[in-house]
Amino acid sequence: MLSVRCTRVRPQATAGLHLQLSLTDGGSDDGIPRLYHGIDIGTSSVKAIAFDAMMQALAHAAEQVESWHDDAGATDQDPRIVYQIVMAVLTRTAQESQRLGYAVERVGLSAAITV
Repeated sequence: MLSVRCTRVRPQATAGLHLQLSLTDGGSDDGIPRLYHGIDIGTSSVKAIAFDAMMQALAHAAEQVESWHDDAGATDQDPRIVYQIVMAVLTRTAQESQRLGYAVERVGLSAAITV
């Protein structure tokens, strides 16, 4: 059984949203091929991709994020909704990776938002 959970959410004024994620597959890691997940938290969507050591994309998911723009052109988002969407796209790519026989080795985040 795959488990994806956020173990820590910490807003950082200069670095945007910091998520510390914990992924476990509940089984032994011996002999299971590894892959890596990248998550892009943007102003209009959250995208996730899983790829193997040869940089072959194996799974991906994306969801739109609602944003508000003020008169000065700044973009604002609800961090709770962003968190929910991050967890949803990560869960979908991690489940697909597991279905293909891979274990998650690392998760990387890129965020263009601040909270």
